[in-house]
Amino acid sequence: KWFNPYSYDVRALALFRIVVGVLALFDLYQRLHLPHSLDWYTDSRLNPHAAVHFTDTPHHSYIHTIWFYRGGESFQILLFTLQTITIVAFTLGFQTTLTSFLLWAMTTAMHGRNDGFNDGGDRFFRLLLIFCPLLPLGRFFSVDTWRASRSSLPSASSPSSSPSSSTNSCSSWGLGGRWRVTSVGTVSFALQCMYLYIGAMSCRWKHEPKWFNGTSLHYTLIGNLGITAFGRALLPYKLITTFLSHMSVIVEVGGPLALIFFPEADSGIWLWARLLVIVSMAGLHIGIGLCITLPFFQLISISPLFARLPSRLLDYLFSPGPKKPSASLPVTRPSSSSSTVSLESSFKLSLPLRVIGYLLLVYGLLHFAAFDLEVISMADRGDIGQGIRYFQGWQQWCRMGASSHFTVVTGTRIALELTEKENGGDDGGGGEIHE
Repeated sequence: KWFNPYSYDVRALALFRIVVGVLALFDLYQRLHLPHSLDWYTDSRLNPHAAVHFTDTPHHSYIHTIWFYRGGESFQILLFTLQTITIVAFTLGFQTTLTSFLLWAMTTAMHGRNDGFNDGGDRFFRLLLIFCPLLPLGRFFSVDTWRASRSSLPSASSPSSSPSSSTNSCSSWGLGGRWRVTSVGTVSFALQCMYLYIGAMSCRWKHEPKWFNGTSLHYTLIGNLGITAFGRALLPYKLITTFLSHMSVIVEVGGPLALIFFPEADSGIWLWARLLVIVSMAGLHIGIGLCITLPFFQLISISPLFARLPSRLLDYLFSPGPKKPSASLPVTRPSSSSSTVSLESSFKLSLPLRVIGYLLLVYGLLHFAAFDLEVISMADRGDIGQGIRYFQGWQQWCRMGASSHFTVVTGTRIALELTEKENGGDDGGGGEIHE
């Protein structure tokens, strides 16, 4: 069977929700596990031990001074506590739409309080989170569906449910009936996952064409401060690095496009093709993670692949054998002829969420065309996107674009000092390094 390429299985979205929640807790633990962790997020006017001066931020607009307010240590403890509670509620699927929005707002605020800790993974994380309120993340294996199933149980005095109403009833694991959903949220989410790869490759094609001659991995490892022992061991083997360089280009370009345009099927070549694409893209990020120390970026880039798992695989994972449905709560299984359903008929987004979804869809497409493909110019120069921290421009391992006004360089202090001297830092030719 052929399905809408922008449709998602609600069971796959539930897996994505759980993975994102675990990664959010992992990210929070990494940040708070650092020595004097709160000092990196507090205001130097309120905390004399603050690591960053209150003026050392690119966010000087009025909305950002409120949204990214640092405050003192007590205020930061309160914020991180509320963020932890929100992450747990989101992971469990409790009030999923609300907690999705709160998680995006709190994570974006945490990133804005100290941009020195952020990299491309944090930025991609924000862009994934902004679409979570538009996705039916709580329709399977969640507290929301469990509560819905409890409320839909008929009481002893109530009349028996009609067959038509029973097919729409909920189970504690998910909704009965059809599994796949389509909405403006799923379309925007699918395109955003594509922008990351196609945008980066477009920038490299325009500014770093040598990336495509088979030497990209070799020179990335040579000039990277975060090279691992495995990556260092690969350097002498030019044949292997050349092969992996060409394969990475194929996967980065072909993989996202295949997930958009390949039809999903219950069986046959298209099912195996989709599985191959998902495994290849996951392998790409695992391979990068083995060579370069960018753990969070690789993990968060793999997370959307869970949302793309084929329905046939999910049928096998979540329906390994015949189940005994409750007599009072019948659960219907989808047939192969009715595996796709529009959210317009089964899961209606509220009007404000639909409006936000269409605005993000159009603005994200324009931003991608302006800052990645560089085929148009935007009247607002990307300021609206910067206001809500939603923007593209994926200059990864290539020359920075004209929109790059604030850049954070990370690495060991001795390496940064050597780079500073090479760039003429002693005579004012380079930037400054602050404790």
